[in-house]
Amino acid sequence: MDLYSDGFSDIVSVDFSKTAISEMNKLGGDKPGLAFIEMDLLEMNFPKNTFDCIIDKATMDIILCGDEPIKTIQNAFKNIYRVLRPSGVFMMLSYAKSQLRLPFLKNKQYPWDISVETCGK
Repeated sequence: MDLYSDGFSDIVSVDFSKTAISEMNKLGGDKPGLAFIEMDLLEMNFPKNTFDCIIDKATMDIILCGDEPIKTIQNAFKNIYRVLRPSGVFMMLSYAKSQLRLPFLKNKQYPWDISVETCGK
C-alpha cells in the first residue's frame, strides 16, 4: 500500500496465503492499478519478462527455514528471473546478514548485478 500511496501503479502483490490476500483486498482491492493475487512463488504463471521490479520482503528468509531450502530457493530464483524483465530490478529485503544470502544470488544462471544496502544497525 505504501508504494501505491507514493504514486506507483501497476502493482501486483502475490502471496500463497488466501487469508493474507483476502485482508489486502479489504484494504485496497478496489484501487485501480493495484492487484492482490493468491499464488505460489514456485508456480507463478505470469508470462516471461512481465515485471520491471520484484520486491521480496522476507520470503527467502521463510524459504530457508523450511523443508528442502536449497532446492526451493533455487526454484524461487528461477521463477523470479523468468518473470523479471532483462533490465528489471530484484530487491530482496532480509533480516539476515548479506553473507548468508549472497551465495544464492551469485549464480551463473542469473547474470544480475548485485549490490548490498544496509538499513538501521
